[in-house]
Amino acid sequence: MNLNKIILVGRLTSNIQVTYTKTNIAYSRFTLAISRKYNSQNGEPITDYIPIVAWRQSAINLEKLVCKGSPLLVEGSLQSNRYQNNEGNLVTSFDVQLDNFEILETKEQFQKRQQQINGENYNSSKPSFANPQNIQESSHSTTSIEPEEESDSTDDNLLSGWNLDDI
Repeated sequence: MNLNKIILVGRLTSNIQVTYTKTNIAYSRFTLAISRKYNSQNGEPITDYIPIVAWRQSAINLEKLVCKGSPLLVEGSLQSNRYQNNEGNLVTSFDVQLDNFEILETKEQFQKRQQQINGENYNSSKPSFANPQNIQESSHSTTSIEPEEESDSTDDNLLSGWNLDDI
């Protein structure tokens, strides 16, 4: 049996930008910053920067729903790529192909961070947040949205207020 499954939790290092292949398939490449549990010998925190690739509707939704600094859970698989660089050397690189993602902040946390990033002029191109939703994305061109029960605890309902209907 072979298994290639990765689950990562980290923060986006930049805003996501969707680009399209020659056959008009949406994709985005972005980096997830993940702090290690331990520090370096001199006490400095160690952060890993993991390259992620999202395809199709997942890429489009991520571009609209998250921004630099957003906490994100990514589920996917490790892919290796081999190519010859300009010097003729064989290079192997790795990235995570996103299968599913989960946004790990409330709409209020998102909007507060957006205001900090953009000053007091909140970026109105981001979606409006009307109804609580539980969002689960798949790069297999399916989107699953299930309503979640109301909760008084922010920790119990991190996705309160997210709505894909406005996308």
